[in-house]
Amino acid sequence: MTDQKTLNLSLEDIENGVLRKASIQCYSKGIEIIFPGFETMTGVADALVYIEYRKGIPYVIIWGKRVQEDPTHTISLEGAAAGPRCPTESRFEGDIEGCGSANISPKDEEGYQDCYDCGVFFKGDYEAETTAIVQRLDLLAGNSQ
Repeated sequence: MTDQKTLNLSLEDIENGVLRKASIQCYSKGIEIIFPGFETMTGVADALVYIEYRKGIPYVIIWGKRVQEDPTHTISLEGAAAGPRCPTESRFEGDIEGCGSANISPKDEEGYQDCYDCGVFFKGDYEAETTAIVQRLDLLAGNSQ
């Protein structure tokens, strides 16, 4: 890791108001957050939180137990990505609500997208074309008309 930049901080403890020290070390491949007095089993710069990109998605890696070499939590921030998502609100009477996932297909030739997580078809620009959406959902459910 090269081009290290360090920011030393004093953070107020929200429980008792005492100032606690922390530091953030930025590298070209990630960011480490260090809390003096807390360490990992490996003792690698005592970084308990590490942030890095994996295939364009930020991940937060946390070591919450000193006796454990591997991280206790690895959190993908993919769900916080800006951009199109599966709709989570009814767009018209009788509409099925989606899950809000960003794991969706590109628009097809008619402008529809499919959520890979919950299976809802929807118009990419969220315009309610009731008949076409309901027909697709009926076909998905095995109801042909």
